Amino acid sequence: MPMSSETLSFGEWLEDQLEANRLTQNAFAAMIESNSGSVSRWVNNHRTPDPATCYRIAEALGEDPLEVLVRAGHVDEDDSEVRRMRAAKEAEEAYQQAARAVARISALEPEPFDPWLKSIGEMSPEDFERLKVAVREREEYERRHGRGNGRQ
Repeated sequence: MPMSSETLSFGEWLEDQLEANRLTQNAFAAMIESNSGSVSRWVNNHRTPDPATCYRIAEALGEDPLEVLVRAGHVDEDDSEVRRMRAAKEAEEAYQQAARAVARISALEPEPFDPWLKSIGEMSPEDFERLKVAVREREEYERRHGRGNGRQ
């Protein structure tokens, strides 16, 4: 039975990522400017990459560097700063999704992050909840109305 991605060791997770991206250990090593011996040791859980290499791994795989650092054991996922960073990232993604939905409706280009909002982390919980509700309502509207593809 496959393990959930949350319970995989770093090596198991990396092996899954390589398979999903159809990468050999040699090809991946070249992508991250490492060597196949190091990749093999990571996949077999004999070692973990250093933090700088974790950033290169994240970039090569299109993953969040924080997630790779947590998986490699360099950052404690229960750390309050990690939780705050994840919450801020989720909030920013929700905001960007809402901005794209509004832009599709009004046929305008998406606006950049609102300059008046110094940080998405400064958004009040109430405003964040209202934003999530607005995004869900917009998605439901688009589902019912064919996502603007000419159907009515």
